[in-house]
Amino acid sequence: MIGKDVTGGIYGAMFPASENTVDPELNNNKPLAVANTDIEGLTSMRRVFHRVLEWQSTGLGDTVFGDISGEILETDLSGLLA
Repeated sequence: MIGKDVTGGIYGAMFPASENTVDPELNNNKPLAVANTDIEGLTSMRRVFHRVLEWQSTGLGDTVFGDISGEILETDLSGLLA
């Protein structure tokens, strides 16, 4: 997540279609066009932190988080955080 060998950038879709469509609950505005509107999280932070711990020491992610197979994961990120 930090360091000289980190390859930065956007992984997955920048803004999924569900975040860029008109929402009747927002007076027919798009979620990204309305201040203080939340963007739906599509990947569990438990998956992200699990992967970081595994990078540090094999098995550490499982020790801390246990089974993460049921945690949500954005489709485009499956190769990075599987």
